Amino acid sequence: MSRKKMAGQTVIETVLMLLFLLMIFFLIAEFARAWYLKNSLNNAVRVAVRAAIVDSDLALVSDDPCPSGNAIANIVCGSPGIANTSATVVSVQSTDNDSSGDITSGDTITVTAEADFVALIPFIENLLPKKAASEATMRHE
Repeated sequence: MSRKKMAGQTVIETVLMLLFLLMIFFLIAEFARAWYLKNSLNNAVRVAVRAAIVDSDLALVSDDPCPSGNAIANIVCGSPGIANTSATVVSVQSTDNDSSGDITSGDTITVTAEADFVALIPFIENLLPKKAASEATMRHE
């Protein structure tokens, strides 16, 4: 086999390997973005449920897309890493043990958030989840 033919084979093999490695790199990057969105939602709902427990004047029952008029939903919508668009939905639920309408000892508040994950690379979008969701519950003492 001549040197010229071997050089052409090397170029083709290099191009094929680079394409494969580039695809792996983009898959890792998109997975990292999805993981970041999930962690951002976890942190946001944790902060929102804490605010709801501490400040009993906040509206507690809602199911709103971002941006919202609900202060608890706005905490989630305004958190870093979360899109403040209608693709993010925040749900706030409370259990009222004494039917007074106020938060009293023993009541629990649950904040749930769901956000759409949009992949930047078209062929990767089928490998990753379309939505990220998180929930946090806290009991008033």
